[in-house]
Amino acid sequence: MIRFLVILAAWLLAAAPGAAAPPEVTIVLADRGPAYLEASQAVGQLLGGRANVTVTQAEGYEGLPPRETAAVVALGTRALRAVLANGTRAPVIATLIPRSAFESELKALPPQNNSRGVTAVFLDQPFERQLNLVRIVAPGKTQVGVLASPAMQDAVRRIESAARERGLSVVRETVTSSQGISAALARLLGESELLLALPDPSIFNAGTIHNILLSALRAQQPLIGFSEAYVRAGALAAVYSKPQQVGHQAGEIAAQTIAGAPLPPPQYPKSFSVSVNPTVARTLGIAVEEESAIAAKLQRLEREP
Repeated sequence: MIRFLVILAAWLLAAAPGAAAPPEVTIVLADRGPAYLEASQAVGQLLGGRANVTVTQAEGYEGLPPRETAAVVALGTRALRAVLANGTRAPVIATLIPRSAFESELKALPPQNNSRGVTAVFLDQPFERQLNLVRIVAPGKTQVGVLASPAMQDAVRRIESAARERGLSVVRETVTSSQGISAALARLLGESELLLALPDPSIFNAGTIHNILLSALRAQQPLIGFSEAYVRAGALAAVYSKPQQVGHQAGEIAAQTIAGAPLPPPQYPKSFSVSVNPTVARTLGIAVEEESAIAAKLQRLEREP
């Protein structure tokens, strides 16, 4: 009799509303590169115990039947494109994607799909943060040079606005083709005191960055990059977010969403890291602080009203 009651109690608990299975969350990877795997792990760790997490790849995902899932986390531009093409009606959280690429993917949606819930944790940094870095590592340099393609003109206007608030001026050159980069850079280096690299792959890519960095160093101008790789290649400094940092933030949004909260607007990373190239700093005669000290200053600036 006691055995029967124990079994009955276990069955009733399992059947009770409070014992419902945890919600399903799907993580879609652009590919299995280290950055995507690290971000995926951060999302999974944040959701541990709150959801059943399934990890899949973007290749072929758009052709699958839409799954019944509480949220989808898309890691990378290719993953977001596949998720949007899949037709899922679940809330979508994208990360490891620059703001410009995210906005481009949403604009490409058919009008009938524009109402779906999609948000993002951008990979790139807010321009306010980057310009604060300029003021910290290169005080006294007020003419910020920017190379930008026509597709980045909205971003340049945001930079100009943020620069004015910080007593800086933006010198811009618009580049319409890869053949025009060298001439535009030469003109820019004649008017600016420092270069700010934008996450604009038509200008800053593996085929161009060496020549851009070399030209800037010859002109005795520091370049502020947008990744740790740029600092290793010869940029003076960069502020950026690691895959784990943006993955953790995307996981927080997913956790809030499956708990019933509405999707927040697309947002920049809250957590970030700073890298400095001491060799470049010495070459340019610039005294720079420790990376941790610079990061602490950036954090204080963002807390100020």
